[in-house]
Amino acid sequence: MNVLITGASGFLGGHLVQTLRGQKQFSLYALDRHYYEFAHCSVANYLLYGEMQKSPSEFSSEIVDGLTRNGIQAVDAIVHSAAMSSFSGCEDQPEAAERANVHFTEAISRVAKHYGAYLIYISTDLVFDGCPAAPQGGFSETDVPNPSSVYAQTKLRGERFVEELSVNGVVLRVSLLYGGPAGRNGGPLHWIVSAVSSNSKVKAFVDEWRTPLYVLDLVTIIERCLDMKPFGLFHCAGSERVSRPEFMKVIFQSLGADEALIEGCSRLEASGPRRPEDVSLCAQRLQGELGFSPTPLSQGISLSLRGFHR
Repeated sequence: MNVLITGASGFLGGHLVQTLRGQKQFSLYALDRHYYEFAHCSVANYLLYGEMQKSPSEFSSEIVDGLTRNGIQAVDAIVHSAAMSSFSGCEDQPEAAERANVHFTEAISRVAKHYGAYLIYISTDLVFDGCPAAPQGGFSETDVPNPSSVYAQTKLRGERFVEELSVNGVVLRVSLLYGGPAGRNGGPLHWIVSAVSSNSKVKAFVDEWRTPLYVLDLVTIIERCLDMKPFGLFHCAGSERVSRPEFMKVIFQSLGADEALIEGCSRLEASGPRRPEDVSLCAQRLQGELGFSPTPLSQGISLSLRGFHR
């Protein structure tokens, strides 16, 4: 199976490549800003947020031409994990966010249509504004999203293109991801481990709740989608709804660190758009149709932190 991965040098993309590249049934190709040795080839420089001025249809044709020049005649599946994901960055540069999260997603959807490829689009729990807070058990796939930030608005519009172009595949709305180091920036736990190492305070929103998901669980979900090829929208989440300080405490306990370094604060104090209070997700459909069971939070954190002690 020829699998094209966008965002292969990011956190999720890095973990996905590490897992799939050792499996004989997959031939991996990267569509990214950087060349990486794991890929059989790299169609580079397509995801330049500030420079992508072509229309999505022109852009998709250019991607297909680039793949053809590199000897790729068929693409069986695409995992679209690339995004401009900085909350504040999207607010400061809404046009760049539009190009990266909307136009690029439309282009990738057109590439999937061209090849008849199965598309996995990675979206976010932040498409909900958390007002009112998530219902008991978390938001389900039937709940109506109402994004409050530029990042979430553009990710939801990306979902719409996958739907409107009738692409065969799935939209995976993903909760707060955590895991071992991967990608250019090391991943979301990297800065916490660094802060603990330097005995620095770590701020955590006391009024924000999520359902954190171990990144290798998401890799497993993607593998099952590639194998089973379900269709539609799935919420991907861990089984535990926790506040930010509760999440931090699990990390500190695993590190044997002083929990007094966790400094509670309100999300209302953060600059930029108001962060949602509670966007916890319900993953019952995923569990029922794909047989997925999430890793318990304490176990996932313990497994994640091993990567920082090598």
